[in-house]
Formats: sequence, structure tokens, C-alpha cells
Amino acid sequence: MSSDKICPDGNDKIDKLIQDAQLNANYYLDVIEWIPYNRFKDIKQIGKGGFGTIHYARWIDGFIREWDIENKQWKRWGEEEVALKKFDNFVNLNNVLNEMSIHLKTWTWTYDASIQFYGIIHQEVFLTVNLRKFTIPT
Repeated sequence: MSSDKICPDGNDKIDKLIQDAQLNANYYLDVIEWIPYNRFKDIKQIGKGGFGTIHYARWIDGFIREWDIENKQWKRWGEEEVALKKFDNFVNLNNVLNEMSIHLKTWTWTYDASIQFYGIIHQEVFLTVNLRKFTIPT
């Protein structure tokens, strides 16, 4: 995936959130990106709450690891388990973007982190988060 594919989605507010997060990233795990919906597989609903529905998925590419100078593309960690959050009764984009912005400002990466925000996809407004520490109820 080339560097021009990390952003944009076509919505100015979403593009700005992604761009600001990328410009302020100090570490590769701080980067968020635009993730095409077709880069996920094995999508299954695992929960539903007042604001939305949570799905399990496998992110085919995985998150960015570093820039490959020779090939001029991002190196990635490979397939990753993630949770996708679909906002039901989606009314106010500003509220969602504000929540994401707060999450990005307050989240710090540690091995004990419970949820990491990776990016935004445009399939019915999903958010993508890391499932490494996420436990699926049985």
C-alpha cells in the first residue's frame, strides 16, 4: 500500500482527523489510517450495545510497521485480529469524531493496553481496534 493510500476517505472532517493523527504520531503504533473494508475477512458479529454493533474480523494487511525506502511503500506486521464497531442510529458525525479524537489524545501504547485504535473504514461507519487483549464472551 503506497503512502497516498493512508488517507483520504473523501469526508473532510474524517480526513483531517486521520491527517492530524498521522502528523502527531511519535511511534508507528500511534498512526491511524483509512482502511478499505475489503481489507477485512472472517467478519462476524460478536456483540451489540446502545451505540452500535461490534464485529470480529481479520485485518489482512495489519498495522504499519515502518516505511520501506527502497520499495516506497509501508511495511506491515501482517494479518491481525481486530474488532470493528458499527455505529447504529448514526446521527452526529461530530460526536463520533470527537470521541475518536479524545481516544487518540489519551491513548498511550503499552503491552497492557486493552484497546488500540488503528483506523477508519467507510462501510457503514466502522471503527477498527486491536483485539490482542480483547476477550470474546462465550
